[in-house]
Amino acid sequence: MEPDREPPSRLSLMARYRQWMLLMLLVASGVGMLMPAYWARLWGAGHYQYFPLVFLSVAFLLWAIQDRMAEEAQAPNHVFTTSLLILLSVLLCLANLLYSNILCILAISTAIIAALYLIVGGRGLKVALPVLSLLVFVIPLPLRFDEWLIIKLQLSATDYASRLLDLAGVIHLRQGVLLQTYQKQFLTEEACSGIRSLFSSWALVSIYGVAMGHRWWRVLFNLVQTVPWVFVGNVLRLTAVVAFADQAPWISSGWGHEFFGLVVSIFILSMIATGDFAISELLRTELAIVSVTDRPILPLNFADRSMMIDESAFHGWASHPRSSLEVPFSPLASNQQKILVACLVVVTAVSIRTAWLRAYPANYQPPAAYLEVSTPDAGVLPVDLVGMNQESFEHINRGPSFLWAKNSYVWTYADDELQVVISLDRPWDQWHNLNVCYSSIGWTTEAKLGVSMPDGLLQAAMPEYRHSELSMKRAYEWAFVVFSTIDQKGGHVQEPESAEPFSLRGISSNLLARLRAGLGWGEQSASWITSDRLPLETIQLYAKSSRPLTPQDHDKLREIFSEARRSLVAWKTGPRR
Repeated sequence: MEPDREPPSRLSLMARYRQWMLLMLLVASGVGMLMPAYWARLWGAGHYQYFPLVFLSVAFLLWAIQDRMAEEAQAPNHVFTTSLLILLSVLLCLANLLYSNILCILAISTAIIAALYLIVGGRGLKVALPVLSLLVFVIPLPLRFDEWLIIKLQLSATDYASRLLDLAGVIHLRQGVLLQTYQKQFLTEEACSGIRSLFSSWALVSIYGVAMGHRWWRVLFNLVQTVPWVFVGNVLRLTAVVAFADQAPWISSGWGHEFFGLVVSIFILSMIATGDFAISELLRTELAIVSVTDRPILPLNFADRSMMIDESAFHGWASHPRSSLEVPFSPLASNQQKILVACLVVVTAVSIRTAWLRAYPANYQPPAAYLEVSTPDAGVLPVDLVGMNQESFEHINRGPSFLWAKNSYVWTYADDELQVVISLDRPWDQWHNLNVCYSSIGWTTEAKLGVSMPDGLLQAAMPEYRHSELSMKRAYEWAFVVFSTIDQKGGHVQEPESAEPFSLRGISSNLLARLRAGLGWGEQSASWITSDRLPLETIQLYAKSSRPLTPQDHDKLREIFSEARRSLVAWKTGPRR
């Protein structure tokens, strides 16, 4: 790119300002359609609630190095700028069509990088790269892989806590993520799995490392050592809660449990700091590596050059230094750039249409008035249900957890051979996969989704209704689960194509469903989850036996479920509403 031979006129500068302001508004419009869902997704999941701190840290650190970026500023390159804008257009389009949080934050990061590059060029952007790298910690794992990770951490933490309890002589029984003693039953919830400590500790360690100008290998070492310390801390926490449940019951719930969690977090960060100090001193004193001394990042000149890539990589971007931060070149300087801006306009239009089609608030929480009006009681289901007698009714109120609903209304039925539990679980903002729940507590499951009822069982009244089934087994126990999800009007919520959401088939079907929804294709009534359908509720039947359940047992349980669902749907749509 050739530098300007003459300073641009005032009218030319104003025209450039207007063009770039319009372009930024287009980008902001495309990203803005995704921000409510992105914010709700991260704030609704407790293990991402640190993300405002990351954004604030990035903004503050960029402000702290503004003088250094200005010193290194140079003119941007047209080709690279165009490439960034093309990448931004693609990310915005895919993020909106697939309703992807990860693509949303990637689009935001690309927009920030493009803006910085236009202002300070390649050399200035290179100074900011360590700070911009912190944005990786506000990217949620794609396709809810964090839920898969939570389950794995829950199972591992429960397993090792059980082993420590055995060594301590505490008599207990472990089933999946449950630990049962004589007096109490303990559930390893999301917070106890270590996922929150792991993600937040990673973010804090990285922010501190970048702010203090640590070399890349030192930051990487601290990220790696965080994993075992988080695991050890949470296993010890879980073990202590179970072991001292009788002597110190305050540590298992309420403020005491939260305070104990804070103590564990301080222990984890202290161990990380100790390891960091030990390795840096070892390299400095024992191995005579004197270059490990870091320059503090704040307030100025904090960027550690060892963390940056080779400056020669930026020579192709811009080779002419800039004497001042003048207005960048016009975004409409060539036909190619005009086409690109037109593409951004189209992407913005697609974003607005897609957002309107979905009208779907993520992690929707129903108003208290709705929950009060729609609270069932024992009389919602008949005393005699297909020959089984109602024994009890119970309302269970839990804390927030993606495995179990916050509220469950439970009816227990029994006859001479079987005991059956029927529950209405809510609120959900999507079809709830009970296969994941029961697998996480130790059951071996065989799932069937979208099963049609036999003729004569509800089919004539509600032919669109289907259900899902789980045939389950674990040591000396057999169980059968029938479940389906309904919306607040009693309408059926369509099941996904795969019961394994993290399998290749499950991921593919999820992406295709999002794409169809974003384009407005497909049948809206069954598969789309719009705000007028929320909250969703899961109806499930659970039957456990000490003997293998026969096909005749399965048929009877399906019939019981059919009648229970018919009664619940009639109650939701009837005058009681």
